[in-house]
Amino acid sequence: MNLGWIRNNGTTAANCIKTDELFGVGDAWNPWGEWSSCSVTCGNGIRSRERTCNDGACLGPTEMHEACVAPPCGSDTIVWSTWGEWSECSRTCGGGFHTRTRTCSTGSASDCCEHADPSSCGREYKQSRECINDDCYGEWSDWRPWEACNVTCGEGTQERRRQCEPSGSMCIGPYYQTRLCFTNCPSTARNCKFI
Repeated sequence: MNLGWIRNNGTTAANCIKTDELFGVGDAWNPWGEWSSCSVTCGNGIRSRERTCNDGACLGPTEMHEACVAPPCGSDTIVWSTWGEWSECSRTCGGGFHTRTRTCSTGSASDCCEHADPSSCGREYKQSRECINDDCYGEWSDWRPWEACNVTCGEGTQERRRQCEPSGSMCIGPYYQTRLCFTNCPSTARNCKFI
C-alpha cells in the first residue's frame, strides 16, 4: 500500500493527515480513482486521485495526494525518440534497401549525438538494411512467329521473340531464339552460252 498525504475538500495543508490512518474508515466509499498525471514534466511534483461517497455519510477525505518524480530537468531531457517504421523497399523488384529514422527531443539531431563527427551522428539517427522484393516476376507470352532469314542468298539466321508480362516484370529465361535458315540463290546459268 502506497502511503501519502490526504486532505478534506476545502482544508488547508495544515489539516492533512497520513493516508494510512484513514484507510478502511467508513463502508460507503467507492474505490479510489486512477492517479492523475504528475503535476510537472520534469523534476519533483505531485499527483492525486479521488473517491466518491455512496450515501453522503462517509468518514475521511475525498482526495489523496502523493509525491511523483518526472525525468530530471536539464540536459537529461535531451533524448532520442523511438525508431520510426521501416520505409518501403527502395526497389520494387529485386534487392534494395529500406530505412528508418528517429528524432532528437530538441529537434536537432546533433544535440543527441554521442559524437560530434557528422558521419557518426548519421548512424545514430538513421538505420538501413537490405530488403528483397520478389513480387516482380511475371510470365512469358507465347513466342512470336519466326522473322525472315537475314540473308537473301545462302545460309543465314532468323529470330523469334517473346515478351515478359506485365511490362517491367522479370522473367527467367531468354527472350529470343535463333536458328539457321537457308535461302535459295538466283540461278546464274541461264545466260551462259556453252561452246
